[in-house]
Amino acid sequence: MVIEDNIFGGDVIGVTNFGGLEGQIGVEAFDSANDYVKLMKSIFDFESIRKLCSSPKFTFCHDALHGVVGAYAKHIFVEQLGAQENSLLICVSKEDFGGGHPDSNFTYARELAASMGLIKSSPQVEPTECGIAVDGNANRDMILSKRFFVIPLDLVAIIATNAYEVIKKNTGDDTSSFTYEAIFGED
Repeated sequence: MVIEDNIFGGDVIGVTNFGGLEGQIGVEAFDSANDYVKLMKSIFDFESIRKLCSSPKFTFCHDALHGVVGAYAKHIFVEQLGAQENSLLICVSKEDFGGGHPDSNFTYARELAASMGLIKSSPQVEPTECGIAVDGNANRDMILSKRFFVIPLDLVAIIATNAYEVIKKNTGDDTSSFTYEAIFGED
């Protein structure tokens, strides 16, 4: 059951009981950002990423395009990984995406692309080292580097190239024992 925020009277974490037609109904509200961070910490080396993000030699920019990821951005990038808060662009989640379009591409993530030195009309300032834009529901992204764009198909190749290392890190097994059947189950 989905219940609007105003029934809880704000951000309430925990179980709230309501009287229903068939008796008491318990509704649990939880902080999904904390659960997500716990999962990400089991996959990625947050300490190494934190060292990179907090380095004065590294600049980073994240554009959530007012989508769902905006709710997680500050918690993950600023509080957990030590990035500067001003590295977050358009990271306040809005139901209507702030009147914009939530596609993570050069047209709609224009401010990010400009900060990366990828738009010729941009002022001549030193471009950001790493940039990420995520679409409204967080199922597509765009990764940028200083004056360089990683196309989505290349991103899939990067993920595939490193998949065995991620599996090995999280299982402790030798990746040579992984087969299609072992990973995805038998058909």
